[in-house]
Amino acid sequence: QLRHALLVGAGFHPDTWTKPKGAAWDDVFDAAALAWSAARWLGRTGIALPNTATKCDARGLEMTIRA
Repeated sequence: QLRHALLVGAGFHPDTWTKPKGAAWDDVFDAAALAWSAARWLGRTGIALPNTATKCDARGLEMTIRA
């Protein structure tokens, strides 16, 4: 599974995790990826996608993915 491999590559150890009751594994992996992205952004090692000028939607909300 790609997400599992990417999390391992980022230093996570998902094989040691216990899935919370009522959650699916894809939810657990998504939460870990979100935490990893937030840590990268706070540590100023994150990236913005697209890396060009920020675009906004019709309501003026920034349309950028931070990872």
